[in-house]
Amino acid sequence: MIKRIICFILGFVLLIGVLSLPYNYYIFLRFCTLIACLFFIACMFKDYQAGWKPNLLIVILILSALIIFNPIMPMHMEKVTWAWYDGIYGICFLLYGAFYNKIQHKLVP
Repeated sequence: MIKRIICFILGFVLLIGVLSLPYNYYIFLRFCTLIACLFFIACMFKDYQAGWKPNLLIVILILSALIIFNPIMPMHMEKVTWAWYDGIYGICFLLYGAFYNKIQHKLVP
C-alpha cells in the first residue's frame, strides 16, 4: 500500500514539473525522485531475497528515473526536454501506482 501512495505522490510531483516553476522546485523534484527510486530498489531487493522476481519493465523504469533525475551528478538539458521527461515519468509512475496489483512480482520456482 505504501508503494502505491509513493507512486502517486511521485507521479503528481513529476507532472507538476511540466509547468514553468522556479529552479528550486526542480531540485526538490530530483531529491524526491531519488528517495522514491531508492525506496523502490530496496523493496525489490528485499522481495528478490524472499524469492520473488521483479518485473523487468518496472526495474528499467526505476533505474532510468534514478539516472536521469540524479541530484548528485545532475544531467543538464533544456527546459522543454525536461518537461517531456517530467510528463512521461509522471504518467508512468501514476500508471504503476494505479495498476500495482496487476504488475506483481513473480515467484521464482
